[in-house]
Amino acid sequence: GKGGVPADGKEFRLFVAGTDTGVGKTEAACAVLSLLAAAGLCPAAMKPYESGCANRRVKEAAAAQTGFAG
Repeated sequence: GKGGVPADGKEFRLFVAGTDTGVGKTEAACAVLSLLAAAGLCPAAMKPYESGCANRRVKEAAAAQTGFAG
């Protein structure tokens, strides 16, 4: 669509969930964001809660993979 909006003009939201720390939720979300951006859309990500990580490596890796600052 034009200006990063889907052709039908409707927004959608996707929630990625998993059963444990380290099962690939962030990687899956990054892949979806990358595909949407490659399709000409303007996806945005939000990670409201992060557990199982003593430092910022996961957030930095997600930002590097997608080009989106967290």
